[in-house]
Amino acid sequence: MTGNVPYQYIGWYIGSNATSAGSSMNASVANGSLSSQVNLNATITTHIPQIRLIVSLRLESSLYNYKRSLSELSGRTRGYVLESNSDYFGEPYNRSYRDHIVAVYPEYYSTWDNPTEKIPFADMFAWAKENNPTLYNDLSQLVVRTNYPYTMNPDRISKYYSANFTVTKEIGDHVSVSFYANNFFNTMKNIHSSQTGLDTSLFSSAYVPSFYYGLSLRLKL
Repeated sequence: MTGNVPYQYIGWYIGSNATSAGSSMNASVANGSLSSQVNLNATITTHIPQIRLIVSLRLESSLYNYKRSLSELSGRTRGYVLESNSDYFGEPYNRSYRDHIVAVYPEYYSTWDNPTEKIPFADMFAWAKENNPTLYNDLSQLVVRTNYPYTMNPDRISKYYSANFTVTKEIGDHVSVSFYANNFFNTMKNIHSSQTGLDTSLFSSAYVPSFYYGLSLRLKL
């Protein structure tokens, strides 16, 4: 709705499977992503036959963790880099920009009365800015933006690890009792995100399991 008048325009976005109108937009700025990881997991197990004891230490680590969202089309401009959240025009987006709002236009727009007539959006939007304020304000509602300046920044997460420890005691041929402690060192290291520039504690994060321990009993029949 614009005032008490139903919104009359439809946006057709390339590089997205959504079409949208007015404030109910579902199209997104990002239409792809890059990610790469290098993880190292190692397990050390020691057997002590004399007392039938097995000690195991498993290290789980992330040595490299990179990801970023993209807004690109092959050989064409999809996103525009804006100086502020109040802007609608800017430079074509490329991966060199950092800490900027990125906006995406629909490729075309049409009206509910004549949805099959698709009008090129960018040219008409620029024309309306100078010549038709009402149309300009209506079409501006079809511009999709990132919520934060850092959304399209690359994100490199610094290295981190956790350790899981298990001690198993065999009792006879059919019974074993194990004590286990996951995230044994209860690491509270801070990790750095290059996307936001912030440090976050591993404590209670999704990067490593929470510290917990317990006993298990296994019976062999």
